[in-house]
Amino acid sequence: MITQEFLGKICDIKTGKLDVNAESPDGKYPFFTCAETPVKIDFYDYDCECVLIAGNGELAVNYYKGKFNAYQRTYIVTAKDKFKDETYLPYLYPILKRAILDLKSQSQGSIIQYLRLPQLEALEIPFPKPDEQKRIAAILDKADRLRRQRRFAQTLSDSFLQSVFIKMFGDPMSNPMNWDKATLDSQLKNIDSGVSPVCEEFSRKKNEWAVLKLSSVTSGRFLPDENKVLPSNIKPVLNYEVKESDVLFTRKNTEDLIAACALVYDTPQKLLLPDTIFRFKLKDNCDVKAEFLWGLFNERKFRRTVQSFATGSAGSMPNISKEKLNSLQILTPPLPLQKKFAAIVQKFERVRRQQREATRQAEHLFQTLLHRAFRGEL
Repeated sequence: MITQEFLGKICDIKTGKLDVNAESPDGKYPFFTCAETPVKIDFYDYDCECVLIAGNGELAVNYYKGKFNAYQRTYIVTAKDKFKDETYLPYLYPILKRAILDLKSQSQGSIIQYLRLPQLEALEIPFPKPDEQKRIAAILDKADRLRRQRRFAQTLSDSFLQSVFIKMFGDPMSNPMNWDKATLDSQLKNIDSGVSPVCEEFSRKKNEWAVLKLSSVTSGRFLPDENKVLPSNIKPVLNYEVKESDVLFTRKNTEDLIAACALVYDTPQKLLLPDTIFRFKLKDNCDVKAEFLWGLFNERKFRRTVQSFATGSAGSMPNISKEKLNSLQILTPPLPLQKKFAAIVQKFERVRRQQREATRQAEHLFQTLLHRAFRGEL
């Protein structure tokens, strides 16, 4: 029988020290923030084998061995000296991924979830002998590699589209092609947001209404399955239903995740806009295509500029106002060129539908094995 141990008993847990703005795009070392994928930084403060857990945002979990740095809200989990010979961290990594899924429903904060140190220390995890840990880790690693390969294929698609955008339109900040500019509000019917009632975390059934979570947008791709079920006693406001061609924008989030933008391709069923996400509705005869606007807001330098618009009092999440967005200057290249870019995006979206299904299957396999491992049945 596999014993259970508290994470705080077998592991030391501490947080990073850096602000998220310490990132250096051309840096040598990984910098773990609240995003699932680490960014880069010029220097390191840690050189060890560990599991890293984001304390807010998407609550991402990573395994790493070597030199790195970490955001001040990222937890660094290492084996205590007296448990080092008994703890195989590549086993602990997937087990903690499963445990964090369970913690999400208990975490504090109605808009975005936070993990506190006592919550992590009190986690009970299955703790078999080292040889058994290695066997389980090998099985889970194969499933996780398949899942990561599927995700990587999607990331490559995004990188390709960003490269195409720069090649066709140039750097939107320096505007080397001297495109005309206009304020964002001159191109929009309106910017609106919805409401965020207290929703349920259980699986959504057919024909149920649901409210989008921030994670439906933060990757830069629209993820309709990232939602919470609307309680049956709350009547949906139909004006907030998300429609095809909507451009969605995270107006309120952590510093590294704010100002994410996603384009809705298919017509989603019964999904509502929360108050943390803006929706850009283009005018009928405007000078920009939805695909171009999506590409512009996802361009790294432009997004950093938009993120700088965020304000917030101490202890609150950064927030970007409609007024600042309305006054934002955007490029307005010739529509035929934008339509050419839109056609490329649409072709890639068809490929990504297939990628998403392959990713879904790989994710289901991994989660099934992970559930069995967490229950001591693998």
